[in-house]
Amino acid sequence: MKDLKPNYRILVLTNFKRSRSHTFPMAIELAKLVHGAIDVFGVQSVKGLNSESNQVRVLRDLKTRKKDLELKLKRRVEKWIKEQDIPMIYNAQIGNPVEAVREHIELTQPDIVVLGNHKRMKSFWHRAQLLQTVLKYHKGVTMITRSKRFLVDQNSLGLGFIDQFLENHPMIQTLLKKTKGTHRLFQFSSGVNAGKSEHSNELVTYYFDTKLGSHSNFSKYIENDHIQLLCIKKQLLPTEISLAHQKRNLIKTLSHTETPILVFPN
Repeated sequence: MKDLKPNYRILVLTNFKRSRSHTFPMAIELAKLVHGAIDVFGVQSVKGLNSESNQVRVLRDLKTRKKDLELKLKRRVEKWIKEQDIPMIYNAQIGNPVEAVREHIELTQPDIVVLGNHKRMKSFWHRAQLLQTVLKYHKGVTMITRSKRFLVDQNSLGLGFIDQFLENHPMIQTLLKKTKGTHRLFQFSSGVNAGKSEHSNELVTYYFDTKLGSHSNFSKYIENDHIQLLCIKKQLLPTEISLAHQKRNLIKTLSHTETPILVFPN
């Protein structure tokens, strides 16, 4: 695979916190699925530097931190390069994480961005500046990893969709070739169909009642239905502080599920 031109350029964001340790392995699994190449971007905040130190000392400390970060990245990436047949590069930067990521996205224009996200998505949605920055400036697909649940079976992938079946997107076409059986469509409404389901040859549609408020039950249902990737359009996710009732319920549901989420452009 390293000798072939990849179909997708995948940017993996990491800050080396233990809770994000699953992000890189998940990105590798995705790269295998879609024939992608990986760019690992490690960024750490400048917090902790002594602001009262002279400029020379501050610059020296920054240089030392970046060198340490690059070494940590090199060890991790080269370990995976030896084990996986996937093209990989890596970059490191010390600075404002949000600004650094925005600049890197605008410079490299990746097809897919992979990042971990705080499990309490509902409470921290508007404080999750990095996630909001990616959704705002990235024009492609965003993968939000939620747990250490990997896509082990590359030839029997379970796909789920929120609100609509995104069969026309090129990446979905690639993923559909890896699936078996019917797909799952989850819709949230307070209409007459709430609580019902519909079946066709390739799609099973479930209607959840937004008035019930059983968000953890919705999420467990999604997980227990053997869904390995949950696909959703960006327009369904909130980008402003004032959330519509339906979007608030959706965020509550997503905050409970451990299934990785693929956010597709509108």
